[in-house]
Amino acid sequence: MNYKRKTSVLYSSRNRSTFQLRLESSCLPMMGAIAEFERDLINERTKEGRERAKAQGKHLGRKGQDTTKTVVFTDQA
Repeated sequence: MNYKRKTSVLYSSRNRSTFQLRLESSCLPMMGAIAEFERDLINERTKEGRERAKAQGKHLGRKGQDTTKTVVFTDQA
């Protein structure tokens, strides 16, 4: 059950050593934990920035609609 091709990366797990399989299975959760930690740091910095901007009186979010414009519809039928 050996799958080898030159054009694609297709191979059987039987060819890989037990060490490689254990390394792969331990690296994925570790990388997931690091990514989650980084996401938490980004969220914390974003929250602090929003709080600082709000304390300085800056507007947060989208701009409001301009209600001073008047729209006139004409019937061209």
